[in-house]
Amino acid sequence: MDVIGAYFSISSLVFLIVFMIVFFSKKKIDNIDTKTYGAILIITFIGIVLDVSCFFMYQSGFDYNNIIYKTMAKLEFIYYFVWLITYWYYMVSTIYINKKGNEFSSKLKNIKNIIIVLIIAGTLASVILPCEFSITENTIVPIGLSVNFSGVIDGAMILVIFITALLNIKFLFNKKFISLFVLIFAMIFGITIQQIYPDLYVLNFLITIVDIVLYFTIENPDVKLLHQMQVAKDQAERANRAKLDFLSSM
Repeated sequence: MDVIGAYFSISSLVFLIVFMIVFFSKKKIDNIDTKTYGAILIITFIGIVLDVSCFFMYQSGFDYNNIIYKTMAKLEFIYYFVWLITYWYYMVSTIYINKKGNEFSSKLKNIKNIIIVLIIAGTLASVILPCEFSITENTIVPIGLSVNFSGVIDGAMILVIFITALLNIKFLFNKKFISLFVLIFAMIFGITIQQIYPDLYVLNFLITIVDIVLYFTIENPDVKLLHQMQVAKDQAERANRAKLDFLSSM
């Protein structure tokens, strides 16, 4: 990562910290998609901290062949997979619970267990596989089996997310869920730019933007609480009408 890329990551980290304080300090609805969104924020924070830490270690002359630096770099590789698979889980929970109701929650628990196993396996494989570094004029670029493995599983996860979006294309016309689909293409665009211009490290910056857009379109706690209150009010009104109808029929 070059200096310009570091500016993107550092600004993302500062903004994300402020944003996380706002989100976690507010009263929230205790459901699957809200918890998953909170996990996405924490994962993003850890990934950017790893990114910025590696940059400052390299700039300060830390030996990039040291096992500590290599391990941190490898964890950064797997971070993208963890973020993508968590985003997919959030996408599935948000869409399918809205479509099928709470009876889908039990299936989500099974999916969650599978995801945990995949994350553990992916992390172990990424750490064990070898990784080297190529020094260019402006930056240090990781290469090797660990990088290739991470690229394959990231690509596979993006494909899964894209297929999930296609299977639920009708939600594209729902204002509440349109951001889920738009952000998929934003991520693909960011990864493409990263591959073409590896020195211009903007992927974490785009991921932070994705997190924030999700908040303002779906996960705003104030809007969710107002919606829950409205639903409870409607249910109470229907119950009162049913009670009055029953009493009048007597």
